[in-house]
Amino acid sequence: MISTAWLCNPTIVKDAYWVVDGMSLPETTRWMSEHPAPGLFSSLYGPISDDQTSPGAMTSFGLTPQENDPFQGIFVVIAQTEHGSAIHAQAGTYPESAVCPTPEPGTSFGGLGQG
Repeated sequence: MISTAWLCNPTIVKDAYWVVDGMSLPETTRWMSEHPAPGLFSSLYGPISDDQTSPGAMTSFGLTPQENDPFQGIFVVIAQTEHGSAIHAQAGTYPESAVCPTPEPGTSFGGLGQG
């Protein structure tokens, strides 16, 4: 299973799981990336191949309140099943008291789900 490491401590995390019968991994990924909740941006980069339809194929991306926000948002993992797609969404946010790391000079963190 693909997962993400949350950078701030503490981070409040909630998980949700669901299935979409009859919709392939590429279709589900495109739809979710193109229709984020209001105020969120998708970190999905590049095209999704239409041949990712074998059971067990997976992809992941982030939905964040700011483009390439590495600290909070929704990390989405989509897996192809025999009958459609299985989705795991992990939402993470942090309180004002959280401690978040600072990247080394001249570097930056990738967006949520991008490493």
